[in-house]
Amino acid sequence: MRTLEQLVSAAQPWMLHGTGSYFRLMESVEPVHVRVFRQGRVVYNAENVEAGFFTSPDGGFDAVEVIVSNNPQRVKVAVSDGAGGYDRYTGSVNLATGTSVVNTGLVPVGVVATPVIYANVRRKGVRFLNSGDSVIYLGGAGVDLVNGCLKVNPGELLLENEAPGAAWYAVSDGVAGRLKVQELMG
Repeated sequence: MRTLEQLVSAAQPWMLHGTGSYFRLMESVEPVHVRVFRQGRVVYNAENVEAGFFTSPDGGFDAVEVIVSNNPQRVKVAVSDGAGGYDRYTGSVNLATGTSVVNTGLVPVGVVATPVIYANVRRKGVRFLNSGDSVIYLGGAGVDLVNGCLKVNPGELLLENEAPGAAWYAVSDGVAGRLKVQELMG
């Protein structure tokens, strides 16, 4: 069993070479397309699949291609030659429940602390998606590259459930950043 991870962009699909008989998409931010090859021919094609998707094509495979449609995103997969696989493959259990989702939209993030969302005690959780090409650091007012302990790489999704009601700020690593934010309200 091999577990592999890669930042994938629409302009640069991820081609994994190597034999296998089992493929599982462990993590992806948005749906992806998966093409499975044997001797240069596509033997299986799956479109708009999400984390948890798996396939074991008869006769195995010697390459897999992962294609994203829109934003760059980090993708994690597992490949095996045998019958082994993952049952619980990623994530954590969060019992906090919200009753609505508020899409705050795309927030441009600069090289100085940028307010992302303001404090709200009704907020049960926050989702931060780095949909740009720069590294973004999250924290409180005055966050910078040195003291921003929450690092979000391009394509990564961060779910904040320890201090969701706090005011959050972000800073980019040198180029203009793009952060999508969803608030889970209770």
